[in-house]
Amino acid sequence: MKSEILKFGADFFALFLCENLEKKEFGNFTQAGFFDDFLIKGESFKKALNEFKNLKFQSLDEINSDFTELFLANIDGVKCPWFASFYFNQYAQIKTARSFLVFKEFYKPSNYDLLSPNLPFDALKNELGFISFCFSSELFKGEIFKKFLQDEFLPFAFTFDNLLLQESKTHFYRGFGLLFKDYLNLLVSEFSIKPNFDEIIDEFKEKSLCKLS
Repeated sequence: MKSEILKFGADFFALFLCENLEKKEFGNFTQAGFFDDFLIKGESFKKALNEFKNLKFQSLDEINSDFTELFLANIDGVKCPWFASFYFNQYAQIKTARSFLVFKEFYKPSNYDLLSPNLPFDALKNELGFISFCFSSELFKGEIFKKFLQDEFLPFAFTFDNLLLQESKTHFYRGFGLLFKDYLNLLVSEFSIKPNFDEIIDEFKEKSLCKLS
């Protein structure tokens, strides 16, 4: 089990995919060799590198504008909501109730303290934080964690990532979408599980870049 690599991935994406990019971080990503020691190199890694190589043609302002339109606000609404409840049929009209179920079913039995207490329980950052927390202990070997991946995180994260790859305007977020895809596929292969997409809203299944099955 590549537990250290999988924990690294959860921490990495919680930091850079869920936060506005700072000037210093932007400078790091534009440096040659930044990804030489990256621990997750799947089928999409080379494509992601090509996206990051083209960052020199885009400004930090363009990237942060893309961040806002993708995750926070847009004239047509948020393009890629960070919250799992947005993508599931169950409790679609009572999203706060579904978010609480994530806490009740997964976080509370595991004694997990939210990575970002100011965000809903089912925010991407908090779910990535839970994954990191489980890999910091023996919890990743238990059935609660596997159920979390199969029924909650992976269906949400794959759907979110498909939207991200379609809607992003910048090389930065297209690159991250490709890296994130490799990370999700690594989770699937390491745990030999099949994500359960039954409760994902049909609209998102139709928009998917690949068959969600």
